Formats: sequence, C-alpha cells, structure tokens
Amino acid sequence: MPTLIKNGLVYDGIHSEPERKDILVKGNTIVGIGSFSKTSIFRQVDASGAYILPGFIDTSSDIDHYFGFSSHELQRRLIECGITSVVAGNFGLSLAPTCKDFFEYLYRPYGDSSFTCNWLSFREFFQEIKKQKLLLNVGTLFGSSNLLHPFLGNEARDLSDSELVACRNLLSVGLKEGAFGLSSEDDASFLFTPLFEEIAEILSSRGRVLSVHVAVRDSSKDVFSKIKRLLQIARKTSVSLQISQVRPSLLSSSEWEGLREMLDTAGSSIEALFDFSLSEFVSLPLYRFLPASFQKTSFDTMLEMIRSPRAKRELLLHLRSFKERDIYLGYVPSHLLPFLGKSLSELSSIFQVSFEEAFLKLMNESRLKAVCLCRDARERDILSLLALSSSSLLSFGGALTLQDSLPASDRFSIQKLRALSDSSGISFGSIISRLTSLPARKFGMAGRGTIKEVSFADLLVVRDDVISRVFVNGRPILQDGVFSSHFSGNGLYPMMR
Repeated sequence: MPTLIKNGLVYDGIHSEPERKDILVKGNTIVGIGSFSKTSIFRQVDASGAYILPGFIDTSSDIDHYFGFSSHELQRRLIECGITSVVAGNFGLSLAPTCKDFFEYLYRPYGDSSFTCNWLSFREFFQEIKKQKLLLNVGTLFGSSNLLHPFLGNEARDLSDSELVACRNLLSVGLKEGAFGLSSEDDASFLFTPLFEEIAEILSSRGRVLSVHVAVRDSSKDVFSKIKRLLQIARKTSVSLQISQVRPSLLSSSEWEGLREMLDTAGSSIEALFDFSLSEFVSLPLYRFLPASFQKTSFDTMLEMIRSPRAKRELLLHLRSFKERDIYLGYVPSHLLPFLGKSLSELSSIFQVSFEEAFLKLMNESRLKAVCLCRDARERDILSLLALSSSSLLSFGGALTLQDSLPASDRFSIQKLRALSDSSGISFGSIISRLTSLPARKFGMAGRGTIKEVSFADLLVVRDDVISRVFVNGRPILQDGVFSSHFSGNGLYPMMR
C-alpha cells in the first residue's frame, strides 16, 4: 500500500529553506510531492508539527571494520542516528576483494570476532549482501591494502612490471563490479609513487572517488605537505578527491587558512572535498596509542614489546602524554566487558595505579584487542573547519558505532546539528545537504540524498528534534523507538560511466 506523509516541513537536501508539503511513497520510490487529499487507499503518516529530512549518508563509515553489515545491533545504532546509507571500505581497508590470510591482517584489533567470509571478489561480496537482512543501504570503496596485499603481503618494495599490470587489472575489475573508488591511508611510501598517480588517473576516467584518510602520526608540517600533494594530484588528474575524516588537531589555524586560500585560488580546477567528522571523538585501536616505532612491527611483535621489561619505561613515559585526553573504552574482548564505557581515568582508580600504568595494564590484559574513543576536537574546532570550504562534507566519524560508550552529552543528536547551524551561521538546510545530497552527488548515488520525485524513499520524520520515524527504500524501519520487522536495505552501486 502507498504511504502518504502529510503536512511535514520538508528539507529536500537541495534548498536551504524548507517547505510544508505532502510526500507520496509507492514501493521504494517517492512518486509525488505537493498537496494530496486524504484517502483510505494510502497508509497515512501525520507529520504535522514535524519536519522531514532525506536519510543521512555516511561516506566515511567504519561499519565493515566491525563486520557490522551482518550485525543488526550496529545497524540499529546507525538508523537511530538517521543514517540510511553507508559507504564502507574506508582508510585503505575493505571487505573485498580478499584472500586467504587477509582478515587477520585487516581486523587484528577485533580478534575475538566469529565472523566468516564467504567471498573473494566484489561481485561475490555484493551477492552476499543481497542475502543479508539489511536495515540500511551498504556500498564500499576498494581499500588500497586489499589492492596491494595480493602482490606484496607485508613486504615494503616496488611492484614488478607484471605485478603492476595485474594490480591495474584488479582495480579495474573491482570498479566494474561496484566499488565507489579507492580508499587509502596517507602513507608517504604509497602517496608519492607513480602508481598512486596512475590509480588517480584510472579513477578519474571512470568518474570514481579517491578517498584518503590523513592520519595523526606525522608533524603538522608533514600533514600539510601531504594534503598539498593530494590537491596537486587532484588538479593534474581531475580525480574526485575526498580527504577523509579531517581532524582539527592535524594542522594549525594558519595552515588551515593556507589550504582554504589554495582551494579558493584553484576554483573548479580541483574537485576536492574535505570530510569533517561531526563527532568530537575518534575511534582508535589500542595499538595506535603505542609509539610509532612499535607500530611498524607485526602484531605479535607489538605484544612482545609491550611485555618487555626493557620497554616498560619508554612506554609509560609515552602513555603519560595522553593523560589530559578524554579516552573511553568503546570495544573490548568479552572477558573485559565490565570495563566497557569506562574512561582511562576511571580504570586508573579501579586498578589503583597511575593513569599510564592503567593504560599499559589494559594493553596487556586485552592483548591489544580493544578500541578506544579519544576526544580530538571541541565544537569550536569543528566550526572553524566548516568555514574551510563551502562544499565540505560532514560525516559521523568512526566513533558513531561505539558511541553508546560515551557520556550522553557527547553522543550525536539532531539537537547538535541545530546547535552547529546556530553557532556557525550556516543554515540548517545547508548543514543537512552536507549529510545528504552532497555526498550522494560526490559518490554518484543516483536517487539518494534528496526528497524529490523518483528519488528513493529514504526519509526521516523528526519531531521536537528527535528522529521519530525512519523509512528505508519506502518501508518503515523505526517508529517512536521501536524497530519494525522490515529489512529493506540494499547494496549501493555508483552510476556507471
């Protein structure tokens, strides 16, 4: 039966100002917007006093890093935040293509997962997606580690001529089978190679995205140099560039201003978007708090090093530097569940040891199989980054899937979007477009991210700044905090060129 949503104030994801309209949904599609008479042939939803938004699109999701596309619990958390579509495969790691030994390498922080893989290629992965009962829509990028691992394993060397040909073919097949583009960490040994630039050319020719996550292991000067290099590649190859989950702490205010001037000068010659996380927290596997020299080894070697009496003094001194940060446990192995959601300061009190000794004890007892949520920004930092580019994307950050471990005041909410709009002077409608139509356009998601005729009916009904109803592909998934029995999520594919 068609659904008629009556009298809602509609933010269509395109225009800044809303209009009060009715929305008629049939099947998975919006078939009419305007004013419709009430009739018994429609399922009626009274949206008087509420406003309607397109479903949010998270293009920097880490849901696959928790095997979340097969976890209804994780999907429900995203739906409750208004997310109806995700692009996984970020930070250089994706669920496809894969090979025999790849999952331990890829998901080493989550060693107690019982997940099993029934595919190798993207084509097989999307076939598996169709079999899953999905609450939301799932697409993926091609991780650079997945691209290089079949040829290099854990070696650090250049590819041979024959391996280069095979690497190009593997990328082309992945794009043909549905990957939205390629994701990578900002590893300089890859970023400054001819292969990286050639990959950008291939992605550009197919209208796909190059998404690069700028991590926090370098000096501000090195980060600035890498971002400039990425912008140069975008200008040279015309690739659609996404600099993913940008964090305020990466650069000084003068360096951010320098980047803004660079983008303003380049104008339309660079198709680049910065993706700013709405969350003040980032999720970091426990081993990422180790000194950089420790992280350059294998996982087993890292465990040996943290247990070495010779390394203890260096480790404690290093871990002390995090004492002033808000750090919470977002994921722990099952035997440490009583500590889930605790802060490192609380652990210090529980163990009755210093902060840094509690940190080291956690590393030992979890065997580094834990994930922390670390405050890396304040609202004022996010506001300053919003001004960097008028077309910047907003995302939810890796902390979202674990945000139940945070204090309630630090979790995502529509009220926070309202406050962000009020503080920044950017209209609420424009804030919404950065979560809906802009990412849909960037990634070539036809029919997503807008409320207009022939769009897919991914819709949020928001009353008193609380998401009261969620529709995914036209079917009601959430109503007043209660989930339905529907599973209407689909695989997401880019428009083919």
